[in-house]
Amino acid sequence: MNDDEYGTSLLRPLDTGVPDGPSRINVAKAMGDGRRARRVRTVSTAAVITAVVATAGALVLRPTTEHVLPALPPDPVKPSSCVAQKLEFGKAASAEVTGGDPTGTYLVGTTNSWAGAESRTVLVWEKGELTASVPTPERMPVMSDINGSGIAVGGTAEMPSLPFFLRDGKVTRLKGDGTAIAINEAGEIAGNYEKRGEAAPQRWASPDAEPEVMPVPAGANGGRTVDIDENGTVVTSFYTTKGEKAFLWHADGSVEPIAGPDRLDRSNVQPIAFHFGWLYAEVRGGQSSAAGRSDSGIQRYHVPTRTWQQVSAATWEAHVPAPTNIGGFQSEIPQVFVGRQILELPDMTETPDDGYTVDFISENAKVVAGNKFSLTASDNNPPDPIIWSCR
Repeated sequence: MNDDEYGTSLLRPLDTGVPDGPSRINVAKAMGDGRRARRVRTVSTAAVITAVVATAGALVLRPTTEHVLPALPPDPVKPSSCVAQKLEFGKAASAEVTGGDPTGTYLVGTTNSWAGAESRTVLVWEKGELTASVPTPERMPVMSDINGSGIAVGGTAEMPSLPFFLRDGKVTRLKGDGTAIAINEAGEIAGNYEKRGEAAPQRWASPDAEPEVMPVPAGANGGRTVDIDENGTVVTSFYTTKGEKAFLWHADGSVEPIAGPDRLDRSNVQPIAFHFGWLYAEVRGGQSSAAGRSDSGIQRYHVPTRTWQQVSAATWEAHVPAPTNIGGFQSEIPQVFVGRQILELPDMTETPDDGYTVDFISENAKVVAGNKFSLTASDNNPPDPIIWSCR
């Protein structure tokens, strides 16, 4: 559903007839309590849901059996200022930051990320300070994500792909083939199975577990993992006869297609990453039947309520950080979405050739990380990892 449909669903329980009798309710207090409750946005599955019906100065509380949708998650406050700082990476020729944990305490990256590099180390920064530089095995994997326990996951940059994880200062091979993409706070890992030309999303219940390969939806092929949320739901992307579509692979093993914002499933949906309780996606084609406008651009999807919201009509207006390079691009100005707003970050431009990627944002939007690149891929302008500390 879109925002209008979500609002209608919330208000439907109020359409319940005319009450009788005088009111014993303090209206001003009830309204004030309601505002405070909305700000807190606390949802209890054990709470008794009631509808307040008012007419001719009378109020009555009436129970309802209507399904009440959970509240949409609030966005973090957009920071008013940020300070940019280069991240240290030792004596390597270059380095990149590739991901971070939800709080922004840990960042992970790599030295010498280009294909064919003779050596590569995994870098870990804690609160902006380099705390680990770990040599990689012979296949030299690149880590793409890290959780709050300091466990990072990734895969080899060169084919054939092999999955690895970093734990307790050691880079170790994950079981199975393919690559690891993302890890949540529970240690659940999502990635891709890749072997002999076959590809499908897969996941590990922990770094020590055997991989589980996702069943391919009927009529789909060429699937890949995009991200994993804190509930263990993996968002994936497949090519189908209707174009590129997104599917949710839930923790219980069930697979759910995500219908596009136009409700007629005419749009191509390319999921990018989970942020702030939403799944951000690039949507192409289709038209919203409710608003009569194109749905192309960046949109976001709230999984529990199946609600779509427009973020930007332009695909490249600002960055949506992701554990993969899906939706990634280089820009002359570093900008990132905070909710549905754009946060313009201070640059560290030194030459006209400098450009930026934004590869991470914390859930409270206080920590942002990315890289300064050469826009022309010049060997004389190697990448630099950057952290933005915001308030």
